[in-house]
Amino acid sequence: MRAAYRPRRATKRWTEGAPDYILDVFREYGMEGSTFYTVLLGGRFLDPALLRDRKVHELDVWAVATGTIFVEWTERKASERPAHRRIKWLDVPANVRVFVESHLSEVRN
Repeated sequence: MRAAYRPRRATKRWTEGAPDYILDVFREYGMEGSTFYTVLLGGRFLDPALLRDRKVHELDVWAVATGTIFVEWTERKASERPAHRRIKWLDVPANVRVFVESHLSEVRN
């Protein structure tokens, strides 16, 4: 019998200071000064139904120039990690990090 799939977390270089449930973080640029961050979730957010298909939860966060933050939950194959867009958790703006951590602290599994 095969062992249960467990996605790997990015190395310490990228996840320093991140909560243990953050697997990886990517940055993409949106329109008109907005920035889009993709946060892959592990730890208490791992879902056995998704893991069967080697997927994890993904939190998409848009930080608009006005300071407004929008968020969307989705899923992604754990192997689909655009390394050229990977950023350090500590390079994510402080207001976005605080938002992600407080938003996720309210989520029950």
